[in-house]
Amino acid sequence: MEELMRRAMETFTYKSMCFPEVINARGMENTPKYYYRDDGMMIWEAIYSFVDKVIEIYYDSDETVQKDVEIQKFVKNVNYGMQEAIFGKKDSEGKKFPQSLKTREELAKYLTAVIFTASAQHAAVNFGQFEWYGCIPNSPSIMRNPPPQEKGTVDLKHVMNTLPDRDCSRAVLGTVWALSRFQDKERYLGMYPDKHFTEQPVKEAIMTFRNKLDELTDTIKRRNEGLKMSYCYLSPDQIPNSVAI
Repeated sequence: MEELMRRAMETFTYKSMCFPEVINARGMENTPKYYYRDDGMMIWEAIYSFVDKVIEIYYDSDETVQKDVEIQKFVKNVNYGMQEAIFGKKDSEGKKFPQSLKTREELAKYLTAVIFTASAQHAAVNFGQFEWYGCIPNSPSIMRNPPPQEKGTVDLKHVMNTLPDRDCSRAVLGTVWALSRFQDKERYLGMYPDKHFTEQPVKEAIMTFRNKLDELTDTIKRRNEGLKMSYCYLSPDQIPNSVAI
């Protein structure tokens, strides 16, 4: 498992957190009926617009971003945590993760990637787990026999003896069911009940953001009404504000 995670982290970069670039890298820009992309792009753009407005309130120039010691240290610490802390290799040139941010635009994109990953991207991969793993043969958690080495040697009995047994299946079903539940008092994307921001311009930016998310929720709901199988994992009213398990 450790080796598997290490290999995955070797390919994990800042660009892989930027949704539009991920879609383009996979060549999925024009694939029809790809609702993960369609809804994800709308959410990304809404988050970016919100973040950009807030940044304009607190940073009047690119120079103020460069002089923000806390932001720059945060970015540098992320670079360290994703590279040197895991692999013992320095990424001094910022090839995988930025070492610093020089403009308001760079800051807006960086924060959008953080928010999107912790909210929308997590929702997209997490809340469909029970629907996917609920049918054990669809994605078995373990296989109790090695793969066959020759064709035509497998019958139904062999398949059943290879799939997880009842005890293992129950454990998996219970786990993915729990992971796919929302909390009773879930805070969804755009909800900020703690009111950390008290300035009126920021309050207005938050309200604009929430109104935009409501519009997207309605758009996705209308789209889903015409589908045999709806795609709702990136509907704003089903995206928690952060990773909450």
